[in-house]
Amino acid sequence: MPTYFGAWIAQILPGPLPSETEATCDKCAMADPLRVRTEPFDSGLKCCAYDPELPNFLIGAMLRDRDPQRSDGVSRMIARVTGGMPVTPLGLAARPRFTENPGFGRRGNIPCYFFDPTDGGRCTIWTYREAVCSTWFCKYQQGERGFIFWAALRRLLILVQRSVARKCLLALDFSPEALAILFPPGESSAGTTVASRVLRFGQLPKSLPTAAWSGWKDRKVDFYRRCAEVADELSWAEALACAGSEGEVMATLVEEAYSVLCGREIPDPLVRDTAIDYRLDGDAMLVTTFSSYDRMSLDLPLFDALCRFDGRPSAEVLAEILEQDGIELTTDRLLYLVEQGLLKSAKT
Repeated sequence: MPTYFGAWIAQILPGPLPSETEATCDKCAMADPLRVRTEPFDSGLKCCAYDPELPNFLIGAMLRDRDPQRSDGVSRMIARVTGGMPVTPLGLAARPRFTENPGFGRRGNIPCYFFDPTDGGRCTIWTYREAVCSTWFCKYQQGERGFIFWAALRRLLILVQRSVARKCLLALDFSPEALAILFPPGESSAGTTVASRVLRFGQLPKSLPTAAWSGWKDRKVDFYRRCAEVADELSWAEALACAGSEGEVMATLVEEAYSVLCGREIPDPLVRDTAIDYRLDGDAMLVTTFSSYDRMSLDLPLFDALCRFDGRPSAEVLAEILEQDGIELTTDRLLYLVEQGLLKSAKT
């Protein structure tokens, strides 16, 4: 986990984060046509066809980094901040063209501004990546349960990073005039303010008034560094408090998803999910369940045998599969099919 998030998450979860070893960035798993239901990714672009929403405090943390190994990222960040591209006191927005960027990850997409295509492609701001880039994976070791956990964590961190970015404005004594420009009257919802539209959709007004910067317009680099100092002082409890009751709800969902992930329980009885996508590939069945980015290959006899899960007790079904189909489903194999979303609890 990157700066800030790693320390915060350590205070949320009772154990370590899951390791998603199937989502290989050095050799893009999404470039393998057999492992995806949709068109494969461009191996030279990967999932870096995404322009991140970077909150002010993460920008500041990077701008004060003096590690020579991250100098490329720092240089790109300075150019982004001072070069006239979408930027507000709350942070950096996606460039406008990204809002119309079809076919995520495919050939012809625009790479992230901070993506270095050399040596197979790398992120130049990896240590300071934001909530989406920190929690998005194309494949999950524990299948659908992993997907649900990371999605819950993503929602929480997006909310917290936006809330802490606002906290930074208050801590740096932004004037009421500046706040009124960023959060105009009549747009009280966090999802409809000028600042939020800029951060979420890259929609800058033709010019952000100088007053919106509350005296920092010509000192943006210093401003973002000060934001990092504000965030440095926040414990997880204080950062979460910035997000209010919504943050508490999201944190509760993360804790529950983590509990399910670690519990690794197999519900009983089970049924095969009928809403799956599958196609025959020789003597195997290529199956897609919860994500079009993650496809599994099952032997055809096993795939057919799973129809026997019809809500009866699992012990009865497993014995029938062994007797009628000659297939022994071990506990680990059964757990894998449950976690991948192919088998579901008959009670839900």
